[in-house]
Amino acid sequence: MKLTRKLEHKLAVLLILPLLLMVYCAAAQSPANLSGSWQFNRDSSQLSATDIAYDGTIILVVEQTAATVSFSEIYKSAGNPDWSTSADVYTTNGKEEVTTSSIGTTRKTATWINSGTQLKIVVVDTQKLKGVPTDFAVEQTYSLTNGGKTLVVSVLAKNPVTGETQSKKVYNRI
Repeated sequence: MKLTRKLEHKLAVLLILPLLLMVYCAAAQSPANLSGSWQFNRDSSQLSATDIAYDGTIILVVEQTAATVSFSEIYKSAGNPDWSTSADVYTTNGKEEVTTSSIGTTRKTATWINSGTQLKIVVVDTQKLKGVPTDFAVEQTYSLTNGGKTLVVSVLAKNPVTGETQSKKVYNRI
């Protein structure tokens, strides 16, 4: 059976189109790469009244694998030794991780949202306040902007002590 040239083109398109769609879908599911060192940009940030002011330089260090992301900070101030925080590590599979300590329970979840362009982290600490279990919740959404040169962290905190506060922290890649 001899195929016409027009029919050959249609068949080729029908065979190639699903392959292109699979490649596109696979690329769309790859999460944003937040890895690197990021310097806090105080001038571009919008801090809440509960955010702690630090006069020196703050470097956010992000390490990311296919299954986890970790965050630590380095604090630098002229005339003082640098100091670092321990790394907060999250699995990015969306499953809740629960840890219990003498002061309460911490539940944390990290999930890629918006086709992997943003990372949403929710941490809920439950502690007894005047003998009543009380939730202290923080939701952070990490987004890359400016062609991956800027990391924006939108923060929503809710608790019975300070109420609901919002802030936006901006970091520049270094």
